[in-house]
Amino acid sequence: MNATMQATRFWIEIIAALTIPIAIGAVMYQHMRQGGAISLRTIQVLAISVLAPLILILGLEKVLEPSAVGALIGALLGYLLSGIGNERQ
Repeated sequence: MNATMQATRFWIEIIAALTIPIAIGAVMYQHMRQGGAISLRTIQVLAISVLAPLILILGLEKVLEPSAVGALIGALLGYLLSGIGNERQ
């Protein structure tokens, strides 16, 4: 792997890693502003915003096999889209 590809992968991983605390902070800020209970949709958004960058980082570092990355992304999308038909518009 050449230096350009390593630098690109490094910055993608840094951005993905920074996404996690920013997402948690945004959800906490919104929760403090509203003062109510955290909704199911908020928990789903938080789970996606934490797990998606984590799967990306583990996949880029080759800790996870490509088939495992695909399975995890599929499970994550299934979780995100579950119950979408029950939502009121």
